[in-house]
Amino acid sequence: MIAANPVQRLNSPILQSGKANKRLACDRQSAKLPEIVCALLLFGLLNCGGAFAAPTFSASLDRNTIYFGEHAQLSLSFTAERPQTLQMDRPMPDNITSSQPQTFQRREDINGQSTLMFVYSYVLQPKATGQFTIPAITARFAATNLTSAPMTLRVLDSQKLLQAADNGGRQAFLNLVLPDQSVFVGEVFPVEIQLYVQHAQNLRMPQLEAEGFTLGKPIQQGQSTSQIGNSIYNVVTFRIAATPAKAGHLTLGPAECSLDLRGPSRTPAGRSVFDPFADIFAEWQPVTLRSDPVGIEVVPLPAERQPADFTGAVGRFAMSVEASPTNVTAGDPITLRIEISGRGGLEAAALPEHKDWQNFKIYPAKTEVEAQDPLGVSGVKKFEQVIVPELPTVTAIPEVHFSYFDPETKTYETLRRPAIPLQVRPAANLPQPKLLVENARVAEPPPPQDELVHIKALFGTAQQVRPALLQQAWFLTLQTVPFLAWVSALIWRRRIDRIENDPRLKRRLRARREVERLLSKLQELAQQNRTEEFFAIAFRLLQEQLGERVDLPPSAITEAVLEEKLPATGVPMEFIAKFQALFELCNQARYAPERSAQELLSLIPQFDGAVRQLQQLPLPVER
Repeated sequence: MIAANPVQRLNSPILQSGKANKRLACDRQSAKLPEIVCALLLFGLLNCGGAFAAPTFSASLDRNTIYFGEHAQLSLSFTAERPQTLQMDRPMPDNITSSQPQTFQRREDINGQSTLMFVYSYVLQPKATGQFTIPAITARFAATNLTSAPMTLRVLDSQKLLQAADNGGRQAFLNLVLPDQSVFVGEVFPVEIQLYVQHAQNLRMPQLEAEGFTLGKPIQQGQSTSQIGNSIYNVVTFRIAATPAKAGHLTLGPAECSLDLRGPSRTPAGRSVFDPFADIFAEWQPVTLRSDPVGIEVVPLPAERQPADFTGAVGRFAMSVEASPTNVTAGDPITLRIEISGRGGLEAAALPEHKDWQNFKIYPAKTEVEAQDPLGVSGVKKFEQVIVPELPTVTAIPEVHFSYFDPETKTYETLRRPAIPLQVRPAANLPQPKLLVENARVAEPPPPQDELVHIKALFGTAQQVRPALLQQAWFLTLQTVPFLAWVSALIWRRRIDRIENDPRLKRRLRARREVERLLSKLQELAQQNRTEEFFAIAFRLLQEQLGERVDLPPSAITEAVLEEKLPATGVPMEFIAKFQALFELCNQARYAPERSAQELLSLIPQFDGAVRQLQQLPLPVER
């Protein structure tokens, strides 16, 4: 167990050691100072001391839903310094056992600054099925205490997992997991897509059919291992936030995931499976996995006792309100800031219209949502609104209220914040214009100024008058530079678009660059007399160029492809025979004795000439 009672510390040898109670000083980096002189003077402090960065603490599970027999990993991450103690607010559930922690540290770049991170990893093993709450954990540092939020771990019956493994051929299968079988309309809940796979590549982000739901952006939460029967699987967990938009019995799924699985190896006869080049003959087959759909009951929000100002927010929230300035003159603007934070559908959270606010001129509010978790289930929605008191009789900003539906208690809740006192002064009186009297004395106009200009006795220094810029050749030439730059950028952009829209052209250019690199590598290996590596690179060179010709992956090119695919592309038979001879040369060289550098250098023109001739042949016209 991690803790036996609320005041017991975590049973960690690192936390109990004497070194854990010391502040880390030598691995701390403070913020950079703009002054270069101060930065040089504080260089020693940056490496040897100074706890300038505030520590942070986060707790997470690699999977929120597991099957009986599997384990979950609890990770506690700290930045800037290690905690002095770790304490749970209540004991761990009896049906959950915890291992001793594995600790490690690493440096990460966060906002351009190097930060030291400490991670404590615990393996949680369930003893029974059910839903368990991982208690909140408080980390005590030298200057502050930080507490994590409680987490929920669901343990399901393993019979469904065993059945999915059998149906999936025990190589890879997809599993869709929901936190509950009944939710309310507008309630945001996380959906887990678990991929169990042994060997795979080119994994794509899974897609989920969700008619009647609004989905967020899927993220990859973590990766772990699991044993099902006698097979070991890598478990990749994806999470996505879903929000039901209508009531009734809805179906979520199936989930689909595309990837490449390793197929049966096509090793030629007579070649050992322990051959170091056997991977060249391995085949990867594209596969699309599908999970079973899951039914879910979406319950409508109750109409009874629904507040009049309810706008559709479902979840659990808190609200804070502040205004500034509060000592103003009638007609001056006041900024009203309202923050609604919590877990739930923040996009649907809206404030009621201030219809009962008299003697205020109210402008539309600006809104901003800040997510506090990768899924966007928890976060803060900020409202910033400008209000203007029009009369000095206004004494306060009226009460602000916000209503939401809590799916846990299944009741409506209303948050209220009291009125904010104001001091509004009357606007200053403007000066009244003076009335003109008919018999008022009209001021006489000033005497006219002397308009005569005297002749200069001295002309001063004579200067040469330069022609205007529009008459100078260098200035006119300079005006063509932006136009030429725009034309060059347009030509470059069109070339990039043409390459991106033509997969065959993009493949051809990439293959030619790879061929040039491999030819240079052949020259280097030949001079170093590294025979085995020389022929391995030569074999790869032929695969790269032939793969581009027949539009196949380089690893799929074998001698059989020369006879099946290459003639259909219009390549003459003499070229095919030449490539077959080069393939045979590479195969024989793997079992031949070492060759001299001169012999290897003499073989390079054969490979170079073969790929050059194949590059010059026109590609077949696609029908």
